[in-house]
Amino acid sequence: MRAVFLDRDGTIIEDMVYLSDPERLRFLKGAVEGLKRLYSAGYELFVVTNQSGLKRGFLSLERLLVIHRKLDLLLRREGIIVKKFAFCPHHPNERCRCRKPETFMVKRILKEYPDIDLEESYTVGDKYTDVLLGQKVGTKTILIGDRDAGKARPDYIARDLLQASEIILKKG
Repeated sequence: MRAVFLDRDGTIIEDMVYLSDPERLRFLKGAVEGLKRLYSAGYELFVVTNQSGLKRGFLSLERLLVIHRKLDLLLRREGIIVKKFAFCPHHPNERCRCRKPETFMVKRILKEYPDIDLEESYTVGDKYTDVLLGQKVGTKTILIGDRDAGKARPDYIARDLLQASEIILKKG
């Protein structure tokens, strides 16, 4: 099974610092079309997101789940199924195993979906931590936007999720 592990904020939706109101959820340009192309081509989609706003008190777990349900509903209306939304609630200063670039979220997904072929899969996100996560688990990586990836060297750079989908579909 081929999969795409996707960051949420700044990749699929607008990065609003600590989004806590589901009504403010906005797709980034090209995101829905890119996801639609990937899903139609047979890629399984997984969202893996750091959400330290939980630990910082900017939103509750219930509120985060409402946001993810709304995002899921909006994508389903477009014919796109996200298999799982995984998140890390911890503060960046905590030493947890799940905050990207740590691999716990992906490893948990792999336990549930053991047929995922990591060598044929991608990790896509707008931060160096997304690139490092993909490298640690053995996927190809795409950095969205023109942020400095630091020491992480993505396999590809795309301006948005639509262009990332074009790269994935071309390269396989």
